[in-house]
Amino acid sequence: MKRFFIIGNPRSGTTLLRLMLNKHNKISVPPEAGFLTWLFKEFADFTFSDRNAERFIGALEKTLKIENWNLDFHVLENYIKEQKPSDYPQLIDCVYRFYSIFNLKKNVQIFGDKNNFYLNEIDLLHRLYPEAKFIHIIRDGRSVAVSYKELNQKSIDSKYAPKLPNDMESIAEEWVQNIEKIEASFSAINDDLHHTIKFEELIEKPEDILRDICVFLEIDYDEEMLNYFRTTQNDGLEPDDFLQWKSKNLMPLQKDEAKKYTKLSPDELRAFERNAENILSKYQYI
Repeated sequence: MKRFFIIGNPRSGTTLLRLMLNKHNKISVPPEAGFLTWLFKEFADFTFSDRNAERFIGALEKTLKIENWNLDFHVLENYIKEQKPSDYPQLIDCVYRFYSIFNLKKNVQIFGDKNNFYLNEIDLLHRLYPEAKFIHIIRDGRSVAVSYKELNQKSIDSKYAPKLPNDMESIAEEWVQNIEKIEASFSAINDDLHHTIKFEELIEKPEDILRDICVFLEIDYDEEMLNYFRTTQNDGLEPDDFLQWKSKNLMPLQKDEAKKYTKLSPDELRAFERNAENILSKYQYI
């Protein structure tokens, strides 16, 4: 089973990329749900038995966000018992395959996964799936800061609402630390297993960037990826709850998002750039 993971700092376009790639006719990237890493400690030594499959289903049902996958856990349990996975990665693969077969009715060749906290879990993900690929999407940290501030001003009643810093120094520090974590983890992985794209280029020339990603994933290009916004809500690919802060993913690409940092005041720009100059310069944002 071929896998890839979308990695990125929050508010960097990870959801947009997930929705785009999920529209490919041979790719499945389900809604965010972090059970893959959350359940690892408890089931790391998994070997198949009916009892162990039942224990896993009981634990899976209790994990956050899994309700957004709309799984029939009884049918999933029977599916796992039929498949008889021999270890933890194969067990997790059963869940992703089941979702694609029974929910999407889709013949999938590659399974993707996206969670913002995965930037802290790259080493574990690589250990579990040594052949899996990683797509890192980076966005100008100054634009990320604007997005953080806008989100913090929203009235959101979801228990899954992001908790993000609001002052320039803290946002810059978090952004730099997250990019450095990703770079450090990638340094221990073969170059052909990780690929970095810029959010701004995805917005400005989406077909070119998506074609590059398809080459990286070794799969043919599918132009339907550009139509991600037309069926996102109807297909249940982005939970209604999340749309309180992700509603732009129901729209065509917003070109002005590429230069969102222009909304910052001169003092805010100076504060961010002072604390993130090296990374901004490294990725040619300044």
